Amino acid sequence: MQKFLSLLSLVLFIPILAVAQSSEHVPFPSTPTFPPIPLSTPTPKANPNNNKAELKAKTNLRFRYDKFTGMSGWETKLVTVWKPSFAFQFVVDPYVELKVQAFAGKGEETVMGCGLYFYSQSKSWYYLDNSTLAVLANGNRYSFEGKQEGTVGGGLVYEHIFVLIPCDTLSTILKSDPLEMRLGSTEFKVKDKNLKELRMILPVLSN
Repeated sequence: MQKFLSLLSLVLFIPILAVAQSSEHVPFPSTPTFPPIPLSTPTPKANPNNNKAELKAKTNLRFRYDKFTGMSGWETKLVTVWKPSFAFQFVVDPYVELKVQAFAGKGEETVMGCGLYFYSQSKSWYYLDNSTLAVLANGNRYSFEGKQEGTVGGGLVYEHIFVLIPCDTLSTILKSDPLEMRLGSTEFKVKDKNLKELRMILPVLSN
């Protein structure tokens, strides 16, 4: 009887151990279409969607709508802000791209928030422990905490970092020249041609 109880306890324990071990390797969630609205939202601004057709005609902005969350907004094209030299591509440094987003709440009534979205490809995790964004704009210093998510595939690590920034502050930053940033430990200066692309969203931010 004692041997039977010992065998039974072992049989019950093995599945529990397997579940505990498998739970240690949970993959990162996929990046949402738009960042979640923070509990403390910025002051709502005028609806930028009223002049949707005009903005599409005059800029390279992209309008997005997520039918599952009801969120909508504008975003710029991705621009490359940092890339490693060809000899060390993906080995030492990440490949980083950036775009600006302005998103609205349900019903497209008001702009609820703005921010910078960074997309990184590399051989290892770069922003898992440090996704702080430091900005030097016209001599003014800013610091923001980023929200990092990531996935692994094809031998590369793909990281997504969204940095929520008040719309007025983001507008001031984008108008600055020169504009320097440090994401985690990656430092770069935003080139003039990329600044021009990112500034296309300024009419949305100023509404």
